[in-house]
This record gives sequence, C-alpha cells and structure tokens, in this order.
Amino acid sequence: IALAWGGISGQAGQSLNLVLADYLPARETDLAYASLIEQWGLRAGILAVLAAAVLIWRAAACSRHAAAPIASLAAGGFAVLLATEVSVSVAANLGLLPTAGVPFPLLSSGGSAAAVHIAFAGLVLGQRSQVERHQLWLPPNWRRPHPRLVRATALVLIAGLISMLGVGWQLQHSQGPELRAAGLTQMTRCVTLPAVRGEITDRHGVALALNRPAEDIWTVPKLMSATQLRRLATLTGLSVATIHRLAAASNDGPFVRLVTVSPAQAARINAAQLPGVWVTPAARRYYPYGALLGAMLGWTGVATADDMTRWPDLNLGAIVGRSGLEQEYDPVLRGTDGQLCVYVAANGDPVALSRTVAPVAGSTLRLSIDLGLQQHFASALSTAMRGGADMGSGVMMDPRDGQILAMVSTPSYDDNLYGPPVQGAKLDQVSEQSGAPMLEHNIQVAAPPGSTFKLAVAAANVTHPVLPPDLVIPTGGSYDLLGHTFRNWSVLPPQDLPQAIAWSNDVYFYKLAWGLGPDRIIDTARQLGVGQPTGIDLPGESAGYLGTPATVGQIGATWYPGSTVLMGIGQGYITATPLQDARWTSAVATGGLVTPHLGAVIESGGGRSTPVAWPQPQRLPFAAQLGPVRDGMRQAVTSGTALALGSLPVAAGAKTGTAEDPGAPVTGDDAWMSAVAPIQRPVLEATAFLHGGGGSEPATEPVRAAMAYFFAHQQAIMSTK
Repeated sequence: IALAWGGISGQAGQSLNLVLADYLPARETDLAYASLIEQWGLRAGILAVLAAAVLIWRAAACSRHAAAPIASLAAGGFAVLLATEVSVSVAANLGLLPTAGVPFPLLSSGGSAAAVHIAFAGLVLGQRSQVERHQLWLPPNWRRPHPRLVRATALVLIAGLISMLGVGWQLQHSQGPELRAAGLTQMTRCVTLPAVRGEITDRHGVALALNRPAEDIWTVPKLMSATQLRRLATLTGLSVATIHRLAAASNDGPFVRLVTVSPAQAARINAAQLPGVWVTPAARRYYPYGALLGAMLGWTGVATADDMTRWPDLNLGAIVGRSGLEQEYDPVLRGTDGQLCVYVAANGDPVALSRTVAPVAGSTLRLSIDLGLQQHFASALSTAMRGGADMGSGVMMDPRDGQILAMVSTPSYDDNLYGPPVQGAKLDQVSEQSGAPMLEHNIQVAAPPGSTFKLAVAAANVTHPVLPPDLVIPTGGSYDLLGHTFRNWSVLPPQDLPQAIAWSNDVYFYKLAWGLGPDRIIDTARQLGVGQPTGIDLPGESAGYLGTPATVGQIGATWYPGSTVLMGIGQGYITATPLQDARWTSAVATGGLVTPHLGAVIESGGGRSTPVAWPQPQRLPFAAQLGPVRDGMRQAVTSGTALALGSLPVAAGAKTGTAEDPGAPVTGDDAWMSAVAPIQRPVLEATAFLHGGGGSEPATEPVRAAMAYFFAHQQAIMSTK
C-alpha cells in the first residue's frame, strides 16, 4: 500500500503523509524501503537500488584486484552480502518474500548493521587503494585470483534488483488504484447518515406518510477542544461529562450521535460552526391518519435478514419498509444514505475530517387514492359493522385502468405504534382483537363470494351457451339433484338470465351450473382472475382458492355432483378476496381485466415526475357477448336485490351476495355487494364485504353512500395534483 501511494514523486509534504506513515510497521527498519518510496516516490527507490548496485559492483571489482586470495574473498563476500541483503529487503518490501528482519544496507535505521557495513566497505576500498599504491609488488596478472563466481553472482543479483524495480512499477500501475483504496479504507472510519424517507401522498398531494421535522446532532469529540466541547454542551443542553459518556458507549467508532433536536435548535448549532459537529435530518416516520390507512401503508423498521438478502446494498441496521406500500416501494422511498468519514491514526484516534457525503432524500410516491373518498367509505363501513360484523373491507376502483380510488380495511392498526419507539404493549392489544386488524382484508382475507360469483357463472353461459339468456325457465323454492335438495333464498317465479341475476335466483344458477359442468365454469372464472393474485402493488396478497375436480383431493376433500351445483352460487370449493371480486365485476362491466394498483406517480428531486407504468387491461375473449349479464346487473338496481342503488344520480349496475361462512359471527353469513356506474360506460366500481351481519343489506349501504359521494365530487376526485 505504501509503495502504491508513493507514485513517481512521493507524498512528502502532503497532509495524509504522517497518517499513512503511522500505519506502516517497522518503517525505519525492515520496511524502510517502502517508507522511502511512499515519501519520495519511485524515483527515490530507483536511485537507492542503483546506488546499492554501484556499491555491489565496486566490491565485486575489488575482488579481482586483491593482492591476496583472502582479500579477494573478503571483497567478493562483501559484494554477495550486500547484494543478498538488498535483494531480500526489496523483495520483502514488494511482497515477493516474507519479511525476515533483513534491512536495506545503509538505508534502514539500524546502527549496528550500518557500522558493520561501513567498516567492511572501508576495508574493501582500503585494500583496493593499497593495491594501487604498490603496483610494483603485485604478482603477475596470470597469478592473481579471478573470482568469476563472485562477479557472476553479483551480476545476477543486480539484474534481479533491476527486475524488482520493474515489479514495483507494475505494482503502482496495475494494482495502484486498488491498493490506494485499501489504504484509504484502512485509515478511514465512516458512519452512515440515513436518508430522509420519501413521503406517500394521496392523488392530490395530501401527505399520508411523512417525516416529523427533527435533526440529529453528530460529533467527533476528539476533534474538538475543551472550549468547543463546552460550547456544544451548552447548545445541546447536555453536560460535557454526558458527551464523553455517550462517546465511550458509542457503537459508531469515533462518532457520537448526541441528541435529536428541533429544526430551530439545529439551526443555532449550525450557526456556531463548531469543528467536528454535524447536523443531519433525522428519520422519524409519521402517519397522520393512523388506522384509516394502516394496513395499506404499512410501517418501517430495521432491515431483517431477508431484507438484506433482497437488497445487498443495505447497511446494517438500515430502516426499510416492512409491510404495505412502505415495503412494496421501499427502493423508491428509501433514498440514498450519506456518509460522514474521518481519518484515524493506527491507534484509532481521529485526526482529521475525511469527507462528508450528504444523504439524498427518497422520492415521493403519489397514490391514486383520494383521501376524502377513503374517509367517507371508511365511515360508512364502520356504521354498517354495528349490525354484528367483526371485520369489513371495501375497495373503489376505476374499472377502465385499475387505479384504486379508496381501499378500506377495518378493524385496522395505527402504523405509528411501530415507532420509533415501538409501542409493544399496544401492538399486542391490537393484534389480540377480533377481526384480524393486522391484515389488509381486501387482499389478505379470502372468503366464499356467494352470489357475486354468479356474474362469472353467467359469463360462462354466454361463452359456452347452455341456457339462452332470454330463455325463461321455471325456478321456484328448491332444486333436487340425485336425491339432494338445494334451497333457494326465496320462492321465485320462472326467469331468464338477466332476471335471475337481478333477483339472485339460486335455483336458476343451480340448473345453469349443472348444465355447464365444472370445467366450463372454472375456465371462464380463471379468465376473470378468480383463484389468482390480482397483481396489486402490495405484498402478501392472497390468491384465494378455485378448486377443481382434479385438485380438491390435495386439500383432503372430494368433488361431489353437488359441488358443481354449489359453485353455481359461489359456495363450496371457492374463496375470493374483495379485490378479486371487484376485479371480475369490473371485467364483466367493461370487457377488460385490469391490474389494480395504488402507485400513480413517483416524484423525484428537481420536480421530476414519473408515472408508474401498469399493464393495459386484457380484453376478454367473450367481451362482446356479456350484454345479457350487464342487463341483469342493471335490473338488480331497477327491480331486484340492489334497489338501494337506484337513488344514485347515474344508472348503476350491481350484484349482491350472501355467503354461508361458518366462521362469521352472529348469523354465520357474509355480506357482499359489487356495483359499477354508469352501467353503460363505467367509471367507478365499488365492492364491500362484511364478515358477519347476515344478508347482503349491510354491504349495500356503504357502497351506495361511497358511490353517491364520488359522483357528487367526481371532478375534484379525479383531478390530480
């Protein structure tokens, strides 16, 4: 690392030189050569090696002119000693050999070794000068020793040294950036500055999830004088002793997060311009509407192991979305964390500020939800639940493109209970309440859809004609099949398909289902999205269940002839979520299967807005044949089971449903209502589900009230920010 930092001219005089040198062990002895290059560059290292090569060669040359064999061996031995020591030292500094305590002659700070080398050099050079003064007494050239092996060894070692210089050059150029980065990492300590999470707003920009205004005060006490520490203590309201105690207990190395303060107090601290003190935005999530949007928005918390696997770039302890939209759009909302870094000495003490990378706030997510419509729908559902239901849910959707305008789940939970700090006792109380308040009922609760599924059965009939839609058939109060009697909810007269939809005639649909058979019903239902996730941008969506004669055995059941008849009225081996119900109702009304979605626009810094892309509606292959089914939905409002919707200012179509559900309180029935309006060119779909309460009536009034509110404020609701 030291060699890579040196470059050509070295780091002497640079601000980081002393800090870098502090990390180099044995820099005066074993690694003196690396220290030389780090300070004065590769050119100094080349000069040192060349100087050593000259000295080695001079000693080798002296061995040729020695007056006696013992003098020749002494000079040759000195040449080999120098060459070996220089070679081993340079190779160790280059990482080619392990360090072995061998210094670089006359360069390393070793007094005894230097004294021996200088004395030996003096003897050899003195012997050479003695020879030159007494040329007359020298034996003939042919009789003097010729230690060719010494000179050859010296030449080989000198060549090796020159090649090592090439290795040093190669190291600086090929591994230089990597090694310099490693050096910086070694001498730098950083702390993560969390980015401010982006807001979540409704379609008009009203904040539904935001951040409380607060600032964190960070400091590195060891970069501050005693006077500055006292000034900081005064500004933060802490004592100097408390600051030192927090520093000693800090898990962030030399950094200490002292306190979270108001923006006004943070401004005063900033104005003081104290060294080693930083003010950063604090991440404190806040949900102003609490349980109204609880399960939909979700909450944030410390990243789990699964989160770290999904997003490998997360820092340990990062705050991420843990459920709902907070989780689904976490990469958008989270932003980019910043960093606060200082240089530290080898003992860990901070010595200077390294760099500060400001965090980048997350983007704002604008939803398709209208807050006013959400509040009105939630109020109507809560009123309807007084009849005995323990849970209720409802969704309002644009059937043309799938954007969700309101989505209510009750009972729910207040996201603010997840803190910080987490209010564990209150969360335990909420989770123990009846009605599964921790679930988003529209997508995570699947129940028998009852008569609302008759729309899918009717669609199967127009696709695979069994009973002509205009054919009037006898119905009555019951239907007998193979010795079993299936009851109607009332004794009804002969009816055709639209009338049977309008009056939710069970006997008609018993007969129709038996004529169609399970395969045709199931095939059409799948094309309407039954038994599969809708694809909404929320985690944890249930697929519901659509059993077949071939698959019910997997749940330990048997498909009997009566199973086909029961499927005709939405009972038996079928469950659906309210959102799935809303989706197939929209598909029957418009002829297109949409992907429901909440995310509308992502608003980034600089005023950039990017619409969230969603799939176009899938045109149903039997869309052109659904007229009789829509006629039945319209008749349900004008003369059938959904008369309450007749007060709407537009012509609506609907399908009511009552489903037997042994788990439902009071009566053991679930109430369903799905409606669209205007029926000819729908712009709104509304579905309500009440777990318990009996009959379809409890679900009808919330739909009526919410649809009336929508059409009274349609222009304002459908406008966007």
